[in-house]
Amino acid sequence: MDQNLELETLTYEENLVTTGSGFDVKLGAVMRAGESARLGLAFHSPVWMQMSDAYTTSVRTVFRDGDNFNFDSPDGTFTYRGRTPLRLIASGAVIVAKRGCFSVDYEFADYRHMRLKPSTGIIDAYDFSYENNVIQDSYRISHQVRVGTEWRIGSNYYIRGGAGYYPDPYVKTDARHGLPLIRYTGGLGYRHARWSVDLAGLYGSRTANYYQYDPSLVDATAEELKEYKLFVTVAYRP
Repeated sequence: MDQNLELETLTYEENLVTTGSGFDVKLGAVMRAGESARLGLAFHSPVWMQMSDAYTTSVRTVFRDGDNFNFDSPDGTFTYRGRTPLRLIASGAVIVAKRGCFSVDYEFADYRHMRLKPSTGIIDAYDFSYENNVIQDSYRISHQVRVGTEWRIGSNYYIRGGAGYYPDPYVKTDARHGLPLIRYTGGLGYRHARWSVDLAGLYGSRTANYYQYDPSLVDATAEELKEYKLFVTVAYRP
């Protein structure tokens, strides 16, 4: 801090609390295709949400002569609605001699159909036309694929493995566009008549870009994200 300034410290604080509720509908069906094959189809509706933001700001200053000045803004609130994209999921599985299985899932989602809308209880509310146009120009259709397999070893032990491919939702011309998220999983389990123990691990990696400040002021920041997860499940069936 410059010792020639009368101002010693300045603290600016923003607080934002978002609450809300929503609902969606999920429907699905599974069909046998012969003795060893299964086919599935699922529909996940958009999630319709009602959201509310509560926000305040405050400024605290301390001067070298001992004066202190504080200011708190009035409490602010804003309500609005949101809608996520719908999803269609197709799946298939093949059972091999009752010793193992292979499965594949395909998921379709069109992120261009996400929307923000004003709350129904507000007259002459902000219509979010700018934000919705940005959504249509920045996002794209996503095709996600997951594959997996599980095999029984002996009478009580099981091993499994799988992989998932999750494309980046941004269009390629968007500066935030990055490489897809790719996940690998593996596991080992022991199952008895009434209890079981499972150990599973997950590894995922992707690259992404984001703006720390207004895009007109700074370039996008590149980041490399990796995830490591370990799961232990113990179950008892009386």
